[in-house]
Amino acid sequence: MKKYIFMRVLRSLVSIFLVTTLTYTIIYTMVPRKLIFKQDTNYNKIATTPDKRDNYENTVYERMGYIEYYDTKELQEKASSIDPSVTVDANDTNKAIYEKYIQQLGNGWTLGQFTESGQFYATREIPIFERVFKFYANLLDIDHTNKIQDPENPNLQRYLRFENDPAIGWSLVGSGTKHKYLCISTINSHLYTKTL
Repeated sequence: MKKYIFMRVLRSLVSIFLVTTLTYTIIYTMVPRKLIFKQDTNYNKIATTPDKRDNYENTVYERMGYIEYYDTKELQEKASSIDPSVTVDANDTNKAIYEKYIQQLGNGWTLGQFTESGQFYATREIPIFERVFKFYANLLDIDHTNKIQDPENPNLQRYLRFENDPAIGWSLVGSGTKHKYLCISTINSHLYTKTL
């Protein structure tokens, strides 16, 4: 009986993994990216010029996990590590510095140029296997008292303790954690009714 239950649970977990991976892969490879903007109300407001449109599209693609994107300012800051004289201006000197930096990065980074201003930006397509791996790697996030590191507040109090908050009842509260409330008790004084 134990073996049967173990095999059923194992098959269920494998099925969930396969279905999730397949669905994730289908969404990221077969659904056209431009459909993201079809119902985006901000697209027409923000994308008033070709440069703003390209910047907005790349920002959304980065947020959705399709690409990594360095806008002009980010690219200039990162490229200044190899040559501090680099600026955001569109000229051959800066282009050479940016190309050298992009080549140093490797991993499929490409240098792009805005059509209107001529300023540079960089993008990298994230392969589907990397996206799937990041999805599963970030699926479980364990919060702990050393999660927040603040150099301006070295004496930050760090603790986990149960408190009775008047607004939500008993809960596990943390300091030095990403979230203040880590676990809210299902037995809450606000859930009780007079009939109980």
